[in-house]
Amino acid sequence: LGSMINVLDPEIVVIGGGVSLLGKLLFDPIKKNTVDHTINIFAKKTPIVQAKLKRSVGIYGAASIMIKRKHS
Repeated sequence: LGSMINVLDPEIVVIGGGVSLLGKLLFDPIKKNTVDHTINIFAKKTPIVQAKLKRSVGIYGAASIMIKRKHS
């Protein structure tokens, strides 16, 4: 994740899918350690959050691709 922040410099990092259901067990260590693995000086201020769609995020993503292809 630190490397991705270095390259992409995102405003926010959103983690979804089944793994995000681990909640604090997953997010606390990620938030604590990401800053140590990046050279981006703004990484400490980059929010790392759980996707609101949680486990359904993949379904919505796949559906959006199909809808886009249908209308192209």
